[in-house]
Amino acid sequence: AATTGLLVAALLAAPTAAFRVVLFSKTNGFRHASIGAAVTRLSADLGARGAAVTATEDAAALVAAVDADAVDVVVWLMATDSASSPLLDGAQRSAVDAYVARGGGWGGVHAAY
Repeated sequence: AATTGLLVAALLAAPTAAFRVVLFSKTNGFRHASIGAAVTRLSADLGARGAAVTATEDAAALVAAVDADAVDVVVWLMATDSASSPLLDGAQRSAVDAYVARGGGWGGVHAAY
């Protein structure tokens, strides 16, 4: 809970101009009932501070954003998977790993990756 609070506080304190956030809430396992409310709240709070927020459950859209460096931070938002059905395939995971290795921001909120 403390880590989640720090992540949210950091995002809300982020620069207001041209700050790009992707909220990734795909689930292939347990799905939290509060995902919709979390996406709505973070989108509104960050948007009110001038951030461009994209919420998606589409792994291809996430990878397109990180490959193009079109995002400042990716937030895994209650994203869950299962051993038989991972959120990302190998190439997609490599793309996200490479984005982070280049200095791209990544954070997780509850049950994240």
